[in-house]
Amino acid sequence: MPAGQLIRIDQTENWQNKFGLAIKFELAQRELFAGELIAIDYQIKTNDAFISLGVENNGEQREQYSILKTRKEVLEMDEKWGYQYRLTILYRTSTAGKQSLSIPALIYSEGGLSRYRIDFAAQQINVLGLPAYLPPDILRAAVDITTSVSPSSSWLNPLTTDYLYYWVITTSGANLSSSLYNDIMRAVTTDEYFEFMPAEVIEKTHKQDRQISQQVQYRIPFTVKNNGRSRLPDVQLQYYNTTTQKLTAINAPGIRIVALDKGIQGLIIGFVTILFLSILIILIIVVRRSWLAYRALSSSLAQFEKAQSPEQEREAMHFFSRCLDWPAAMGLFQWGHYWQQTVGENAKLSAAIELLARSLYSQHRQTYDRNVSNAILSVSFLSLYKLFIHRYFVN
Repeated sequence: MPAGQLIRIDQTENWQNKFGLAIKFELAQRELFAGELIAIDYQIKTNDAFISLGVENNGEQREQYSILKTRKEVLEMDEKWGYQYRLTILYRTSTAGKQSLSIPALIYSEGGLSRYRIDFAAQQINVLGLPAYLPPDILRAAVDITTSVSPSSSWLNPLTTDYLYYWVITTSGANLSSSLYNDIMRAVTTDEYFEFMPAEVIEKTHKQDRQISQQVQYRIPFTVKNNGRSRLPDVQLQYYNTTTQKLTAINAPGIRIVALDKGIQGLIIGFVTILFLSILIILIIVVRRSWLAYRALSSSLAQFEKAQSPEQEREAMHFFSRCLDWPAAMGLFQWGHYWQQTVGENAKLSAAIELLARSLYSQHRQTYDRNVSNAILSVSFLSLYKLFIHRYFVN
């Protein structure tokens, strides 16, 4: 027995002041089913800022207790006490019937030395038996289950065969038992698609207010043995809901897996890369030729806009012909005829070409009035751009 002042607590559920401490002890419940967890909650109010709490149990249930982490709270609004410490231990019943529950002694230590040993009177509890048709290791409360594989896989992001991955199965509830491991591992069997290795089990238990929350996570290493699509097994669990007294089954569906070996992935990556580069090259060619067509058309129209004499207007027509790769050195009327064949009838342009010819070649030259330039510039830009696009993509 460790050294320290002995304190005996017979009454429960109420604060008791002894030796400069306020002590309270609670049982979360006094009637429960066999195999359920019962929380034994200790609370200490003190002005000591740095203490530790432990338990010592010499009762018959010694091996069935588990101790949660001590929680410390600063009592800023309390005029008498500066700190409150909480310690919870969990006890799992095994035998049905009315029985006496030995409460482990609370050890109050400061600076590594035991100052107080607080003994509590045994408590009476009533343990209910499970229905006869249920196996003794059935889960006793609702369970949530989630599964995941990191990273997730698809045809665009496949796993690699014979590489190591983790299948994570997370269960959460208020009364998880050691039998859960066997229920989970029942689904984890090596087959033609998967090879599983021993699971890493991570357990967490929390208590807040009067609620216990537990989480057990199974990290199962595995490899995929074959190429293609496969599916991790479903995970099925049953639990007995002690509140509704009904047997319930839950199922976490298996996760679809796509796996390919490294060589096939390399071929796919190479094919996708070549396809991407091909599309990129085609896109660059299309953009470049479209830009050349736009620039050639803009330059041709600029020639007509700047024409200030019949000779400049004729040069603008020759520049237009060169941009479209029309036959070189065409006369005015030949140019007009070629326009009609490639662009379409334009009576206004035909009349303008005849007036331009008179201005250039008649003995009695007429006044220049930009009729050809005006006729060309009156044609929509889009119509002419289609003509230039055809020249740069077809010819």
